[in-house]
Amino acid sequence: MAARIRDGSLGAAATRLHSLRVTLHESHVAWAAYEARLGRLRGPPRYVRSELSADRTLHFVLPGDPATLTGGYIYDRNIIGGLRALGWDVRLHVLDSSFPFPTETAIRAAEECLADIATNGLAVIDGLALGAMPKIVARHAERLTLVGLVHHPLADETGLDARQRRELAESETGALQAVRRVIVTSTWTRQQLIDDGISENRIGVVEPGAELASIARGSGRADPTLLCVATLTPRKGHAVLLDALARLLDRPWRLDCVGSLERDTATVEQLRAQIERTGLADRVRLLGELTDEALDECYASADLFVLASYVEGYGMAHAEALARGLAIVATAAGAVPHTVPSTAGLLVAPGNVEALTTALARVLDDAALRETLAHGARAARERLPIWQQACAQFDAQLRAVR
Repeated sequence: MAARIRDGSLGAAATRLHSLRVTLHESHVAWAAYEARLGRLRGPPRYVRSELSADRTLHFVLPGDPATLTGGYIYDRNIIGGLRALGWDVRLHVLDSSFPFPTETAIRAAEECLADIATNGLAVIDGLALGAMPKIVARHAERLTLVGLVHHPLADETGLDARQRRELAESETGALQAVRRVIVTSTWTRQQLIDDGISENRIGVVEPGAELASIARGSGRADPTLLCVATLTPRKGHAVLLDALARLLDRPWRLDCVGSLERDTATVEQLRAQIERTGLADRVRLLGELTDEALDECYASADLFVLASYVEGYGMAHAEALARGLAIVATAAGAVPHTVPSTAGLLVAPGNVEALTTALARVLDDAALRETLAHGARAARERLPIWQQACAQFDAQLRAVR
């Protein structure tokens, strides 16, 4: 059976999750503290709270550990917390982590999960699971009000072979055709789904929020600090970034990479070998996952944000860099050109080592350009949506299907 969590009623699985660092939005108490922090940064909370009622129950279904430190899970946690603050009775259903390539056991548990939801119930299913179980979704689509949440198309993940890509695309399209509504995290993802045959009238966009933080003070060092925040997986393009930086050893710089070293250990080992092979061992640090405070300090002491991803459904790490007024050098991957304005960053084609090397050299060689881009980032930060707005928009999307 899928693990179920309802507000403060915590089973053994929930207890384990709450022992992890990121449990910020899994309870009303924690969310209230988060609201207070937001209030100090951007004024009083704008939520209009309402009482819980039978028609405000929402089942939120997602695979894997909800405390995972990646953009999709961070998005889900913030939305869940915000909806609870807005009066929704959110019941979290945690599926197996094998999605989007689920085991037979995981499929059976997903079937039981949806079967246990009362008729006419409202459920949001995260796309990481939704796209891999079209038959289950179709079986329950008439009985339940199902909403799909898509961060980016599953078939766009790096490292898939042609067969896997084709099967995931067909599977996801089938599942999305069956749900009542689809919520996506960017206009780019919306267009991808329209191109795949999903009716544009059934797709709503709710972009992630960003927490407005203090402006980065910089490293104050002669060798500028480059910061990359991303789980070490092929899609994030660390190998491309390292290749580009290996060509710039005649310039002063150092790179801090923040992100899980456990989710894809094969990629991590390949990157460690690449660092040794290219002579970057004294320049590059793989810091793993950090506490909130340590990550904030990394942003605060950085001089430039860098990320060479192959696809991004929005670019939440890019937005966090903008929120701190950091200049950016990155790839124009997926929704990134929408998130990062040209005044705040230099964007190059994904996978193009030559172009990335040139862009990095320009910014490293020209402190004035770096400051110009940082100025653009500081202007862009004022236009970033905040989580309160995102949650209000998500609330409106759910109300539209009730």
